[in-house]
Amino acid sequence: VAIPLSLAAAVLVIYWSGATINVMVLAGLVIALGILVDDGIVFSDALLRRLRQGPGKSILQTFLEASSEVRTPLVFATVVVLLAALPMLFMTGAAGEFVKPLAMSYGIAVLASMLVAMTVTPALSMMLYQKTQIVRHQSPFSEWLKRQHDNMSPMVPRVAVGVAVVAAVAGFALLPGLNFTTAPTFKEHDLMVHWEAMPGTSREEMNRLIERVSKELRTVPGVRNVGGHVGRAILSDQVVGINSSELWVNLDSKANHETTVAAIEAIVQGYPGIDADVMTYLTSRFGEPLSRVDEPIVVRVFGQEKDALRAEAEKVKKALAGINGIAEARIDAESNEPAVEIEVNLQQAMKYGIKPGEVRRAAATLIAGIEVGNLFEEQKVFEVVVWGEPHIRHSVAGINDLLIDSPAGGHVRLGDVAEVRIVPAPTVIHRENVARSLDVVANVKGRQVPAVASDVSRQLRQMSLPLEYRAELVGDFAKQEAANARVLALSAAVAIGIVFVLQAAFGSWALAFGVLLTLPIALAGGAIAAVVTGSAVSLGSLAGFLTVLGLAVRYGVLLIGRYRDLRGQGMTFGPELVRNGTRERVNSILMSVVVTAAAVLPFAVFGARAGHEIIGPMAMVILGGLVTTTVYALCVIPALYSRFGSGAMPDAIENEDLDIAV
Repeated sequence: VAIPLSLAAAVLVIYWSGATINVMVLAGLVIALGILVDDGIVFSDALLRRLRQGPGKSILQTFLEASSEVRTPLVFATVVVLLAALPMLFMTGAAGEFVKPLAMSYGIAVLASMLVAMTVTPALSMMLYQKTQIVRHQSPFSEWLKRQHDNMSPMVPRVAVGVAVVAAVAGFALLPGLNFTTAPTFKEHDLMVHWEAMPGTSREEMNRLIERVSKELRTVPGVRNVGGHVGRAILSDQVVGINSSELWVNLDSKANHETTVAAIEAIVQGYPGIDADVMTYLTSRFGEPLSRVDEPIVVRVFGQEKDALRAEAEKVKKALAGINGIAEARIDAESNEPAVEIEVNLQQAMKYGIKPGEVRRAAATLIAGIEVGNLFEEQKVFEVVVWGEPHIRHSVAGINDLLIDSPAGGHVRLGDVAEVRIVPAPTVIHRENVARSLDVVANVKGRQVPAVASDVSRQLRQMSLPLEYRAELVGDFAKQEAANARVLALSAAVAIGIVFVLQAAFGSWALAFGVLLTLPIALAGGAIAAVVTGSAVSLGSLAGFLTVLGLAVRYGVLLIGRYRDLRGQGMTFGPELVRNGTRERVNSILMSVVVTAAAVLPFAVFGARAGHEIIGPMAMVILGGLVTTTVYALCVIPALYSRFGSGAMPDAIENEDLDIAV
């Protein structure tokens, strides 16, 4: 009852906040599932253990003692879990937009679960257990688990050291093999094929090519329909020319996604001179691009005049070429296309009494056309455009012969008052902050990108550029470095906060630092699962590590809390105390692990299907992490307490030290 109630409360809070229930919100609820399961099991286990101790106290007193036993460790564990998720809320860019809904839903679900575990779960348990006959003996499986634990207890310190060493070595060895990506590849049924021909390609030629490739794509098994467009609309947000086009390919839901996409890519890449890119809609629209190119080093040069900007970009290119590690430095300028340039001869124009503006307007009208009105027929709108005849627009000689009206009432030949020539012109003029820009890009070989980027920044500071011209290191790396620095600073602050919370929970600085430094051991199983399955570690998969981290913290805090309870009840610190405390908690830990694994197992089994691109890899990470988390809780935590727990302050439960918990 408590688990669906906690989920329902979290969904209501998310709905009242005005957020939408999207796939990332659902992923946040899934990764919180382990916490929800453990919340219900922790109190039930403490209550059953006290009820099985036999009569002697009232049912109300038993419930109060069971609640007070887990309340304080539960609050501390929840605070640590929320602190661990805090840096995700401060991520920026595409990654931040991707992960913030997940972190919000996760935090809301964890808080709702804690409130339910501290209020509703005790009340429901009291109602159900008052009229229930309690079985005093343990189940055969529980007795078997405890016997196995008793047999292993003398070996716990050695096992813990061995597990820590093996897990640490395995984690560091597998870390370079992990393929990190921002977002997973979604297996959508709608693909977008971006096609770009050489600049200057005519609309008729683009239409012919699009029609031909569309017919070929329709013959691919699994393709239902193909549509496309050439160029861009008048009010479009895209900056493309008539040589650019997009094809929309709809796939059959029953088709093999990988095979069909591979066949589509083979067809669209088979046209020489065409730059083709096949992607899904979400991939094409996910976030805003941080730079216009993919190279790791991007220096953006800003200025006003085209020729001067190009000259300054050449200087920057030469400066970059002298830096160790820079390879293939080049200016990433847009391709040029032939354009008609008309330069007015002012002296000749004054001779005929024609103003330069009149020459430009007349030439633009006759060559490019101008809309002068609209015709409406049967709910259709037709534009009325004044345009020169085709035979006078398709050659320089014909343009020179265009007639311009003169103030005297006659006509003047355009070639008599202006010079007409064909010049190369850029297809796109990039502007940023009201200034034109050119990118100088380079690859990196033989050195680490951060070291090369640092040298590039130092070189740019030493360069002297003219007034109103400047150069900045931009691109994915520069922006990602700034975001990483911000997240790392916040993560360091969070780590310090976690140490303080753990010290308050354990009463020992050494124990707090020991638990924090050994937590990565619990994550080793998730890394191994990610490598074995071959899935890329996206932000969704990283959320699986957050689940494993949260469970490891909870198991550790509650287990050490039980040790302190036993010391508060008069048991002497030593191996017997650690053995008894672990023996009492082994059932609840294994029960929580098994139930959590059963809850995420369907997502792991069906993770290869479309729609499970986020939850599938996340479930695999959780399943792998649960294995090492169990070993961490039952081996490493007891060993840490045996080594550093002697100075930890015990919980004086028998002295009614419950006000702090409240």
